[in-house]
Amino acid sequence: KTSIEELSGWIDYPIFLSERSTLLTGIYASQLKLRLYPNAEQSNLQSMGIKLGLHYSFSEEQSISMILRPKLAGATGHLDKNALQLGVVALYTDTHSKGWKYRTGLYLNTECYGLLVVPLFGVYYQNDNRSFELDATLPVHADMNYTLSNKMVLGLNFDGLGITYNHELPDDNREVYVSKISNELFAYFRIPLGKSLFLRSKIGYSFFRKFEVYDKDDKV
Repeated sequence: KTSIEELSGWIDYPIFLSERSTLLTGIYASQLKLRLYPNAEQSNLQSMGIKLGLHYSFSEEQSISMILRPKLAGATGHLDKNALQLGVVALYTDTHSKGWKYRTGLYLNTECYGLLVVPLFGVYYQNDNRSFELDATLPVHADMNYTLSNKMVLGLNFDGLGITYNHELPDDNREVYVSKISNELFAYFRIPLGKSLFLRSKIGYSFFRKFEVYDKDDKV
């Protein structure tokens, strides 16, 4: 068993180019501290990257999003070319009926073990008075929330995307990679602090969580 400390942050900034197209930009970073095996020194795993893409609307009903997500993911001191990962997200959205949108797409990323390919299936719904919202892109992310009043929103959130980190074990200088798998389900409430600023507090559970260590050349 090990204690786990995690700190992460991100900024998304869309730039509206026209009525049909929007430039999608963002930066993100995270830090994870834990022991990978008994009596080991604490490992400090970091990831940082950018998001750059384009959202284009063919019509009010159909749109497409293409996003590049390059990042560095590795232990402190090992954020070199071996830690570079290239990710791509492609999503097609189609509105079939009032309030309902459906998504299909693909997520690709060059993980430490090779190419990861994840088919994406999603749905978005908001009722007429905007009190209930469902936004899901499975198996990666889902969010469902209900507005109780102008001051409070209750919600349920799921995140299930794993990550691999380039690493070197300090005891024998063996080159490895760490695979983090975690499915996180949280309930939360959100209150506004300003026109565009919110405070969200959440409590939940991470299930099927594991951190596995593989030799650098192990691709299976």
